Amino acid sequence: MCLLPLIILRLLAKSLRQPLYRKYLTERLGYVHRYGTDTVWIHAVSVGEMKVAFLLIRQMRSRSGNIDPVVKPDTNIVLTCTTAAGRKLAMTHLHGDANILIHYLPFDLDAFVRRFIENIQPRLLLIIETELWPNLLHRLKQQQIPVLLLNARMSEKSMRSYAAWPDLTAEIFSCIHWIGAQYAMDQQRFMQLGADPGQISVTGNIKIDADISHADTFLASRLKRAIKQRPSWAAGSIRKGKEEDVMIQTHLQILQHIPDALLILVPRHPERTGKMIK
Repeated sequence: MCLLPLIILRLLAKSLRQPLYRKYLTERLGYVHRYGTDTVWIHAVSVGEMKVAFLLIRQMRSRSGNIDPVVKPDTNIVLTCTTAAGRKLAMTHLHGDANILIHYLPFDLDAFVRRFIENIQPRLLLIIETELWPNLLHRLKQQQIPVLLLNARMSEKSMRSYAAWPDLTAEIFSCIHWIGAQYAMDQQRFMQLGADPGQISVTGNIKIDADISHADTFLASRLKRAIKQRPSWAAGSIRKGKEEDVMIQTHLQILQHIPDALLILVPRHPERTGKMIK
């Protein structure tokens, strides 16, 4: 709680470039409208996870006529995210869909989490990939609301971080009813951290199953025509700083041998797209 003013100040600073961080700030304190009792909650951190959420929602709705479906025609879907880029994508993609409510995830303090849950009244939470907040999961467990982890991944670095707090990690996994791991290595790491092997399945990477939109194929064809036969390589989801510097230094070395080589640098944060690198 002591750090909350600093966190809010950081969000306000980020909102100078992305106003969406400021516009819906009260949602992070748990203040949202009350919804009906039939609500499914999906959490997607940012852009990548949001695209998985879109595919998931489409698939769930296509099965709404099945016996005891997860999503019925009148089910409310509350879609939460953490970043402004994720929210902007959701607002654009889902514009006009009355049964999907888009919000920021509340800060992981019990008062905010409790208020948010009381307002949306979910019967299920689906978390895309692996963003695990202890207070949120503990509150859902107390209220007997199932939590499913979908498209879950666990890197070696993340596993070491969780392993450093064994009691907290054990409590976190006790709150999760089922984990759909991307690959066998992810499954193995979850089990090493104490997750119940009977509650983990390898389901593959849902991102690979996502349809490529017409807009994406059009842009790809334009890029291909622009590059022509020029030797090219791409570095994707790159963070500003060390990762970006390594890619640039590598490209400078490549240019010594292939003078017309082209580096396509794709930043992790979309707001940096189009900016010159100094």
